[in-house]
Amino acid sequence: MKKNIQWYMQLPDPYRLQAIINAERLDVLGFKISSLPAALVAFPWDTTPQGREYWQGVFDKARAGEFG
Repeated sequence: MKKNIQWYMQLPDPYRLQAIINAERLDVLGFKISSLPAALVAFPWDTTPQGREYWQGVFDKARAGEFG
């Protein structure tokens, strides 16, 4: 288990900063989560400037192991 912020640090830019900003708005950076894909659903994608489709693509890449 790692904190969301620790998982987000594995993301390349610009995903890293975007995820941190989105999670920070909801104060969920410190929540402990079991995986990067799980950390990515810590914030509602529909409420982000990037939108649902964008984060679905990032989630799919994370689930496929593309981010280390």
